This record gives sequence, structure tokens and C-alpha cells, in this order.
Amino acid sequence: ELPNRPVRIPGGLFQDSKITNTEFLENSDVIGIGELAFANCDEIVVYTNGLNCYGLGRSAFEGCTSLSEIELNEGLTTINMYAFSGCSSLESISVKEGNTVYSINKGALIETKSDIQKLILYPQAKRDENTYEIPSDVKIIEGYAFEKQTSLKYIKLNDKLETINENAFDGVSSIRSIILPQSITTIKENAFINCNNLKYIIFKEGIKTTMTCETTSIPQGQIYVKEGSGINVLCGKQNIQTYSKEGQAGDKVNFMITTNENKMIIHGIDEMNNFTKIEDQPWRNENDKINSIVTVEIDEYITSIGSNAFGEITSLTNVIIPQTVNLIGEYILRGCTMLQSVSVNNENSKYCSDSNGVLYEKNGDKRTIIQYPVGRTDISAYSIESTVTQVKKYAFEKAQYLTSITIPNELTTIEQYAFKECEKLTQFIVKEGNSVYSVETQGALVENKNK
Repeated sequence: ELPNRPVRIPGGLFQDSKITNTEFLENSDVIGIGELAFANCDEIVVYTNGLNCYGLGRSAFEGCTSLSEIELNEGLTTINMYAFSGCSSLESISVKEGNTVYSINKGALIETKSDIQKLILYPQAKRDENTYEIPSDVKIIEGYAFEKQTSLKYIKLNDKLETINENAFDGVSSIRSIILPQSITTIKENAFINCNNLKYIIFKEGIKTTMTCETTSIPQGQIYVKEGSGINVLCGKQNIQTYSKEGQAGDKVNFMITTNENKMIIHGIDEMNNFTKIEDQPWRNENDKINSIVTVEIDEYITSIGSNAFGEITSLTNVIIPQTVNLIGEYILRGCTMLQSVSVNNENSKYCSDSNGVLYEKNGDKRTIIQYPVGRTDISAYSIESTVTQVKKYAFEKAQYLTSITIPNELTTIEQYAFKECEKLTQFIVKEGNSVYSVETQGALVENKNK
């Protein structure tokens, strides 16, 4: 029983105990909870901060693995480090109206003191969102803030962020890329440890060569910096890769053009933008080496490829498409005259490719040709697969090495300009049984639908 006077729960008082609730604190005169006071009390499910409690000590509720809900009162002014670290069942945090220090932003606990905003905690078990954008005024992400948050696939850092503290993103296992703004000055130890799917860590142009980056802060993934930045060793990593340009290709989609591999990497989550015309491509402007791109690799989590996305990148030879893409816009590879291959992940349910590098859309056991690799020099006679029922507009445009094309029985729709400017094409062969197409005496391919 608590005394009838202001009292502070001593450090470690209930640590490792089987206490099941903290209701006795709600209307008490408890003014503070000490370090490790309730640490590892793994049967506490809900914690409501007492009306008079103004401070939570370091690791006060650390390791309370059943704690799912936290409600903080209007008088709370201090939450010390790791107060709720390791609360693996935590789904929500709320702050009562009137609190001038703490607030909630899309589930995350934010602290504002002396005009410096810190992100304190994002609930480990929050599952209703897969993206999060750090609020624009946050300058510090505290230690263990996103610890073991496995639902988030995309985290956007703001352009005022200065410090990422130790283990801030420890175990955020679903993110595949992160872009660090030029405002970053400090990345503490183990900041991105156990981010097992993290592939790309991109430092924005203008990153300071004097920034502090602990050698263990980014153990996974490859670091990329702007070419000519003068940064040779960062976060303990050797042979840092460089990029010539990076930017946005959608609301949550980014791109980067690497200088060593001449590869454009599309990363982030959800849909790419559509581009009305080639000039709208964000990777293209009059000063860019747009025609040095050899490979386009679209990373997992991207769900669409925008219309005209890679059109007229005349150096492009290979395109890699993940299983997550479920929408491909029009003419994405038109004018890519050196294209050798499109490779689609075998698990993709909407699109596929074959051993010749042809891009198809699936329709049950039937297929539609979207794009033939028009730069292939090793194929002169091409037989369209027997399962193909449709050939899209411009699919074979400028396939300059093809001399002969065989049309299968099932093919019933060839869109306009499908074989435009195939300058060496001299022969069409139509399989017997195709009732829609035939070849005239002079060799022209004829559609018989209206006969």
C-alpha cells in the first residue's frame, strides 16, 4: 500500500516480479517511477501514468513483453532513456490533452523540449501501417526508438534530422533502403543493426565529411554517396559506392544511378509515377548521362512501373522486375534500342519473362507480349510462343536484327505498330490453324477478322 503523501517508486522495486497491473498508480500520489522499477514485469498489459506522476526513470518498464497499451498524463515532463525498450507487444501510446512536452504523431511518441523535437518511441507491435515519415521538426531519433518494428517497410527521414542514436532502428527487418539527409551529423553505434533486409543506405548530396558515424552503426547493406563528395570511409565501411544522381520517382518511390555499375536502382514502396512524355522522367535532364544506364533494377515493394518510365534510354540492356510489381504502364521500354533482356521474378503473379528475355503479361495460361528485347543480335528468326494471344503496341519496334517472325495459332490480336521499323524483317510465317492472320503472296501479314 502506498503512503498518503507524494512518493517516488524506488528503482528496481518491482523488477522481475509477477505484478499483473499498475492500476494502483493511477489515482495515487506517486510523482515519479525510478530506474528499472517495473523492468521485466512480463504480465503487465496496460500502463496508465498516474495523475501526479511527472517522471519515468531509465528503463522503468523495459522488457515488459506483454505491455500493449500506454496512456501518459498531462503532467508528465520526463521520460528517461529506454523507459519502454523491449516492450514487444506494445501497440499504442496515447497522451492526454494538455501535455506540453509529449505528443503522438501517427502512433509515435514525440518529445519537444527547448525547441528540440525528439522521436522517443514507435510501438513495436503496431501493425496497421507499413510506412512512416519522421515529422519535419524532429532533430533526434532516440535509442531503440524503432526497435524490432517489423511492419514498417519504408521510413522517410526529414531534412532537419541531425542525430540517430544507438540501436534506433535495431531489428527493423523489413526496410530495404534508407535515405540519410545532408543535415545528419551523428549516427551512433548499432543504429541500423539487425536490419537484415537493408540493401541501400544512401547519403544525400551535401553530407558533411566531418559527420560522426560509429563503425558498427550500419553493419548491413551497401553505403552510397554522391560522386565527388570526398567521403572515402564511412561507418567503418570500405569501398563505398557512388551515385551520379538520386531523387523521387513517386510519392514513396526513389531512384539512384550508380556510377560503378551504370545501374539505376528504383527503391521504396508502392507506385511509381506515370510520365506523360519522355522529358518528364526525373532521371533525365540535359546535363545528365542518361544514356550511360545499362541496367535498371526495381527493388521489392515497388508495385507499379509508370508509363514511359525508361523510354529512349538507348544504352539500357537489362531490366530486373520483382514479384511485387502488379501494374506496368504503357511503353515503359519503347526506344531502348540496345535492350537484351527483361527478367521477372518467378513469383510474380501478373507478369513473367522467358529465356529470350521477352516481357509478358499473364492471363491464366495465356500470355500477352509487352516487350521484345529489340537489341538482341543473336536472334534473327523468332517464333512467338504458342500460349501468346496478344502482342502489344510497339512491342517489337526497332527490332533491327529480326528477319523472320512466326505467328502461332492462338495469337488473335496484334496491336498497331507492333512491328514498326523492323528494317530487316522480310518474312512472316503463320501457323496453320490461325484463323485471324495470314500471309499474302507478296509476304505481307494480313488480318482476316473483318472478312
